[in-house]
Amino acid sequence: MILIPRMQKKVNVLAKERVRTVRALSERIGETVSGMEEVHAHDTSELVLADFSARIGKIYDIRYQIYRRKFFIKFLNNFIAMVTPFLFYLIGGYLVIEGSLTFGALVAVLGAYKDLSSPWKDLLRYYQQKEDARIKYDQLIEQFQPAGMLDEGLQRDEPEDIPALTGPVIATNLSVEEEGGIKVLEGVSFTMEPKSRTAVVGVGGSGRSALVQLLARLTNPDGGSIRIGDHNLKNLPEAVTGRRLAYVGPDSYVFSGTVKDNLLYGLKHRPGIPARYDEEGQRHHQQFILEAKEADNTTSDINADWIDYAAVGASGPEDLFEYIDKALKAVELDEDVYELGLGGTLDPTAAPELAERILEARRVLHERLEDPAYGDLVESFDREKYNTNMSVAENLLFGTPIGADFELDQLGLNPHVLAVLDKVGLTKDFLATGARLAAIMVELFQDLPPGHQFFQQYGFISSDDLPEYQNVSRRAESVGIDELDETERTMLMSLPFKLIPARHRIGLIDKEMQARLLDARRVFAETLPGGQKDSVAFFDRLEYNAAASIQDNILFGRLVYGRPQSHRKIGKLISEVVEAQNLRQAIMGVGLDAEVGIAGSRLSPAQQQKLSVARCLMKNADILIINEATAGLDPASQTRIMNNIFEFVGDRGLVWVLNQADLARHFDHAIVMEGGKVLEHGRVEELNQPGRPLHDLAVG
Repeated sequence: MILIPRMQKKVNVLAKERVRTVRALSERIGETVSGMEEVHAHDTSELVLADFSARIGKIYDIRYQIYRRKFFIKFLNNFIAMVTPFLFYLIGGYLVIEGSLTFGALVAVLGAYKDLSSPWKDLLRYYQQKEDARIKYDQLIEQFQPAGMLDEGLQRDEPEDIPALTGPVIATNLSVEEEGGIKVLEGVSFTMEPKSRTAVVGVGGSGRSALVQLLARLTNPDGGSIRIGDHNLKNLPEAVTGRRLAYVGPDSYVFSGTVKDNLLYGLKHRPGIPARYDEEGQRHHQQFILEAKEADNTTSDINADWIDYAAVGASGPEDLFEYIDKALKAVELDEDVYELGLGGTLDPTAAPELAERILEARRVLHERLEDPAYGDLVESFDREKYNTNMSVAENLLFGTPIGADFELDQLGLNPHVLAVLDKVGLTKDFLATGARLAAIMVELFQDLPPGHQFFQQYGFISSDDLPEYQNVSRRAESVGIDELDETERTMLMSLPFKLIPARHRIGLIDKEMQARLLDARRVFAETLPGGQKDSVAFFDRLEYNAAASIQDNILFGRLVYGRPQSHRKIGKLISEVVEAQNLRQAIMGVGLDAEVGIAGSRLSPAQQQKLSVARCLMKNADILIINEATAGLDPASQTRIMNNIFEFVGDRGLVWVLNQADLARHFDHAIVMEGGKVLEHGRVEELNQPGRPLHDLAVG
């Protein structure tokens, strides 16, 4: 009871070190995976391996010491357990011989000790497991509750009234210190008038970002205070600062989900409209609440409607789009969302009215296409006609493939397609066409360097595959197509499917071949196996194609190759038809439901930043804080968006960290930072004078 706990303390120290070392290794693995491009670019793989080897060796050494000490504790316990009965026999036997102790008493003592050994081992095992669990728990708490963490009450408590933060902002003697005692901000004091437009300028490392992060209450000062009106910012609950202040930085995060999810993220503070459940669902929900209470978890329902419609100014989901559209236009993201909607798909069974309206837009568009100005720009889909601006594969299917059964790139391997070609007598023609196409490609490309643009332009044979097709072409010429093996025949059969007559213009798909392919199209649809009926969504002028995009459903055709400005002209025409049919809002709704990917990977960096700014605009906060969030945009876009935000914010407060000091002329007030201190602050027209720091930054 004395020795074992003392030795266990040393094991505990080693266990803490092991947990910290393993965590550091895990962090380094994640860091290395993220920076793998740099490892390959700079040939530092051996350095990385050496680092891992050293860390793993350290972990091994720590674990070895732990095991040695643990087994010594077990040895000591077993030794004591064995030596005790020996002493009983030695001393007790002597006392029995001397007559000081009866033999029965000695047997009773030995029996009692024997029964004590097992629970004592269990107690020791429990003690060691408890210490291991305590060490891991302490490390977990240390990781998730670092010093300076916001108090839980400030995070979760919600006052009855959310006060407005519309008073003057008064910063007094602010200081922020990093690890090692480095001063990021020191003695910063300033005053901002209510509802003013304030620019924060300074060179990199001046402390401007640290200052606005304090103002957004993302961090707390190590010294000094910030007051907004009568409120000390440090003491306000997050229910106030998270709604009355809006902050967007240069690297704002975009969550996986839809565009709309991210746009409305800043309005989801507490569950609002409860979710509706059927009887079974309600039973599960009640069970969830009971278990959450027992575990001391939140009972808030993730399936409820969390959007704070009142904050944005809407009465409910029905009139929310008006505010969404306004925010998207302010950051010039509305066209991007519209394009996402045009490229998105729609389930006509879920939205039959919208599908009908899109079909009407298709009819109107094709009426407009009869205008000579557009007549030769689009070749419409027609079941009875071969579309020369589609590939042979697309003409054969005459629909959009669903799933992997009829992938266009693999159509030459599909058993049903090959059976159809056999049935209409096209197999030999396809082989002959493939052989001629291979010979032409080899003749044209054999002297071109790998990666030449012509390989991509024609898209039949890659530079890597060219030598193989060269061998097949020679074999076909020398022994004939009929003597080729199965692999060689498959290679030739796959080539004609890629031909687009209007684009490639090499005369291999003539009128006669086109007519026979129309027969194959009919046979393909009529003989499609029952299990694959849903694998192709066929084109039908009177039906909505659920597998095709909204834009393709409206266009219902292919742009004609070789017509200059066709994309621009037809895109403009589609927009006109969409506006005339009042479809823009519905299409943008589809765009808002588009998935952005993990961390917004499906959006460009500029789109991600615009979305992050729009997310803040949706909050209608009392003070909007923008920390170089538009710095990645071109100067013209940045200026336009800045003016749009001025109009959007109106008479509410705005603080903007500028990457270009000359833009401060658009603001009322400015704070000029240098070396973590405020050089000067005041009205811009007073500060922007020759010889003043603001003017020097603007012209420098």
